[in-house]
Amino acid sequence: MHHSKFQIPNSKFWIAAIFIILAGIAFLRFEGFWWPLHYSYILPRTNPPLEFMSPEVRFEKSRTGLKLLGEPIYFNFSLPSWYDQATVVLTIAGQTASPIYVGAYKSDGSATLALWRTGFSGQETEGITIPLDGLKREQGLQQIFIGAPNLKSTDEIVVKKAEFYFKSKSHRVWLRKIFPWL
Repeated sequence: MHHSKFQIPNSKFWIAAIFIILAGIAFLRFEGFWWPLHYSYILPRTNPPLEFMSPEVRFEKSRTGLKLLGEPIYFNFSLPSWYDQATVVLTIAGQTASPIYVGAYKSDGSATLALWRTGFSGQETEGITIPLDGLKREQGLQQIFIGAPNLKSTDEIVVKKAEFYFKSKSHRVWLRKIFPWL
């Protein structure tokens, strides 16, 4: 009779192995929870997919970027709920007397817009941080727009680069939302 030295690991091993596997799955599932999500569009070289921008009649692709013909133009992002802050960095060229705004629809059920005015005054890069709490987000889709409410046909605004950084202000708050007993 031959005895094998192979033994089945004890239950502590299996508990630890299952815990490590579940922790790995949770980490991969919630990876964006730990660091910011970043979208960068250098226009027109790396055009965003058309489903990210709309409507097409409000902008014209040129060799230098996206020329605004109407306003606003929308960027759509699929985001997990723990992102509660967005920083929008725009590189814009052109001449306009109209202020440029970044905004989104409020989540109060009305068609009311939340607007944040940029400091744009010519060819420059402008960044603005907006809170996402209280803004409309349906089925994980966050819509952010860029517009110039008093845009005239003689104005020339070209968006050369658009960057969007999404982050969570407080991981602890979201940990408590996910795990209320903490």
